[in-house]
Amino acid sequence: MCGTYSIINALRAACYKEGISDKISWRMLFRIILKQHDAKWRLAEMVTEGTDTPDIMKGLLTAAEYLKRCHGISVKVKWPWKARRTLDAPAALARLSKETKLGHVVLLGYDGHKYAHWTVVTDITDEDLMLMDSSHGPSLPLGDFSFHPDGHLARNQTYVITPWSLATIKVTRR
Repeated sequence: MCGTYSIINALRAACYKEGISDKISWRMLFRIILKQHDAKWRLAEMVTEGTDTPDIMKGLLTAAEYLKRCHGISVKVKWPWKARRTLDAPAALARLSKETKLGHVVLLGYDGHKYAHWTVVTDITDEDLMLMDSSHGPSLPLGDFSFHPDGHLARNQTYVITPWSLATIKVTRR
């Protein structure tokens, strides 16, 4: 369920950063995204198997359509690493700090030795990713992340990210 929650949390955080305080029914948006997921998979499969990037992309598109139609809010999503084959993950994450200061939030999917997870990064300091996440503490160290284009995690790495596991999200009023 972390994928669906991360979509909602990312959009809530992006609206907050832009000062958009509409009475958005996040519960309704959650329901719309779940119905869309259920049309592809049975909900039980999604809960037990997780949410992959194509499902995240489709959920973001569905959410963007809802926010535009019902609230006049435009959602812009970028996948800045989609064409990368190599990348120094801590340095690249640190470079995204500027975008978080400009109102973007980061939707981040990563794999670890024990689990995979989707979360929302609201700010990036020199050392940490500041999170909006109910599963973890308020931050994760930048140095815990590595990049691999195919998602391979080496024994000594904590978390791996891929070209399609990071998106920046920005909302604006139409």
